[in-house]
Amino acid sequence: MVDRRGAFAFFKGFVEKPLIKAFTGARRSGKSTLMLLWRDELLRRGYLEENIVYIDKEDYAFDAITDYRELHDYITIKLRLDRKKISKAKRAVFIDQVQQISKWEKALASINAKEDADIYITGSNSTMLSSELATLLTGRHIEFHILPLGFGEFLDFRKVSRQEKNLNTYFEEFIKWGGLPGLHAMWDNEQSKREYLSSVYASVMLKDVLRHYQIRDPVQLEAVGRYAMANIGGIISAKRISDYLKSQLSAARANSRRRITLTTQTTLNYLKYLCDAFLIYKAQRYDLHGKRHFEIHEKYYSVDHGLRNSLVGNKPEDISGIYENIVYLELRRRGYKVSIGHDQGREIDFVGDKHHEKIYVQVAYRLDDLKTVEREYGNLTKIRDNFPKFVVSGETSFPDKDGIRHRNIIDFLLDR
Repeated sequence: MVDRRGAFAFFKGFVEKPLIKAFTGARRSGKSTLMLLWRDELLRRGYLEENIVYIDKEDYAFDAITDYRELHDYITIKLRLDRKKISKAKRAVFIDQVQQISKWEKALASINAKEDADIYITGSNSTMLSSELATLLTGRHIEFHILPLGFGEFLDFRKVSRQEKNLNTYFEEFIKWGGLPGLHAMWDNEQSKREYLSSVYASVMLKDVLRHYQIRDPVQLEAVGRYAMANIGGIISAKRISDYLKSQLSAARANSRRRITLTTQTTLNYLKYLCDAFLIYKAQRYDLHGKRHFEIHEKYYSVDHGLRNSLVGNKPEDISGIYENIVYLELRRRGYKVSIGHDQGREIDFVGDKHHEKIYVQVAYRLDDLKTVEREYGNLTKIRDNFPKFVVSGETSFPDKDGIRHRNIIDFLLDR
């Protein structure tokens, strides 16, 4: 098990505070492993093993815990919460895939209110958690969103020094396979990696989308997912998707009497469901001049470009979108809220906002012609503030211009 201690930095300050710590993110992104690592950390800090409850709802051993009453009783008995004489003992509760327990929030709200234990939970669908966290647990929880490995962590898993002189080979591997941690257990078997990525995508679609939303036409949902993955980094219109897929699906079902009814609203719903399951992320367009977000013409990015490649292929013409996807996730990994910048007709690939501090980033695969250079640098020079501005590309070096820094994409991803 590789230690992702960098991910601990965000929640170390909340340990033993009366807040429920919720780890969210796509399946197989590393939430469970982080919880196991943190459980081990608590043991090193002096917690007794009998004072830690770990419930894994993917494990058959915990099938009997199906609702909040059974959850409350199980925790109470295991931690002896009804015995006053040990009320000062340090205790912790970990629940993996908590959304599989009906009304789980009632049990945890009760335990949390009494400050009987430090509570950690994971969930793989935002809607399965958001309504519960927003009602009974308002003001009593904090969410940490876990993403797959960034390139630096990818190198850690491959046991490669970040100071290695030639990291291009490993970056090519990262571009092809992505950052799901589980891949590294089967790294030498290419077929196993392909099958693993396909199985993760299928598992998310089945457990967190099809079953949860009771989708009656999985073919339509799959088609919307493929379209979004194939067009990462491009402005997506629900109507355009609907019109395109209706023609594609109608052709595929030409011999069927079934009528295709993929409406714009249905397409919007499917995109939301895929976002709720953390398969894709929506990046809204932000008007730098008017200081507001637009409600149309969003872009979508995949939670992991390796998953995306397994679904729609990894063609040379896709490389610019994949570069964008990688940088988008890295900015989110560093704690930025990320939007697409719009400044009087000019587009900025990414505007990152963190505690009212901004960063502007343009991403290009290559700066190999004057038109591309003028677009990437020119759009940034028009922004009249002093926040950092970067152009990120595949070139090893390129001149800075008008205060705008160039960064090679590998160097940018490995910046501390």
